[in-house]
This record gives sequence, C-alpha cells and structure tokens, in this order.
Amino acid sequence: MDRLTNVAQLEGWVPARFYWREGKPIVDWCYLGRQSFEAPFFEQTIGKCIARPFNLLFRQQTPIEVLEEWHQIRPGLKPTGFIFHMSRCGSTLASQMLTAIPTNVVISEARPIDSTLRARFASTETTDDQRITWLRWMVSALGQRWLGGERHFFIKSDAWNTLDLPLIRRAFPEVPWAGRANAATSASREVT
Repeated sequence: MDRLTNVAQLEGWVPARFYWREGKPIVDWCYLGRQSFEAPFFEQTIGKCIARPFNLLFRQQTPIEVLEEWHQIRPGLKPTGFIFHMSRCGSTLASQMLTAIPTNVVISEARPIDSTLRARFASTETTDDQRITWLRWMVSALGQRWLGGERHFFIKSDAWNTLDLPLIRRAFPEVPWAGRANAATSASREVT
C-alpha cells in the first residue's frame, strides 16, 4: 500500500474515500491543492481533481490512523454548523449560498463522512466510540483552510445521515445544526 512517509506531506491533500480492505479501514487521498469546494457536491470537486494526471499517477492510500496524525499536526476548522435535510428541500441552495462567502468552507454530502458514519455496516466490530473518533478525524481533515482565509466550516449531510444525528451530536455537541424537511411533507418543520 502506498503511504505518505511524512504526515506533514498531506498539505493540500483531502480524504476522497474511506473504505475497508482486508478488514482494515483505509483512506484514499486526492490532491486538492489551493482549491476550494465550490461545486454543489463534494464528489463533483473530487471527480474533477482525481482526473488530473498528477492524482492518477500519485494516488495515495493510508490506514485511517494517518487521519489522527494529521489531526494532531494540522487540525482543521471546527464545524460552524451542520445542515440536515430531506431530499429536494432547498438544502443545496442553502449550502451554495454559504459557499459564495469566501470565508466559508462548505462540504456537501461528502462520501468519506457518509462512509465513516456507516462503518458499522462494513465491520460489525466497529463501535460507536470508534465511529465518533474517526468522524472527528475525517471532519478535521476536510475542514482545512484550502485558500487560507477561511474561518467557518459547514457540513451538509446526506439525507440518510439524519439517522445518525445522535452519534453526530455526541461527536460535536457544541455545534449548532439545522434540519429542513421537504415542504411537501406534512410533518415538515425547522429545528435549530
């Protein structure tokens, strides 16, 4: 397995994928450089970057523990807020409005976060405490100052991640969150 020999070399790299190989959690990295997440969804930015020749030639994979090392060396911005939603409710518009402000980092429906939350399905031995720790490391790695002047960090979840709200609240108890249900749903309401 390729491994960055010096964790400090992760400058400009972003976790692009979290998965299991031979019973061990692995992180795939993509070189983002000095670029921000301006596309409406995380996968759009990663897809564009991963297609660059550099990323095709120098793919990096590491054990998840490298996220802990990176977190200790270069903790990212702490989350400013979480956006939970049901599909087709305007949450992408809200996240894009936040993205338009240069001091914000907005990560929208990032597969590495979703995979971290769903790790219990990949390995039944994964505990909630492990998922909380891994989630903190992953969020820290994604919340870097990609352009240098960012001060706020928002995470828009996948719709089904709302089921993990109690675990996310345990991981980040001090972070405000907003929920928005589909306007067509009779039970829709905002929670702040």
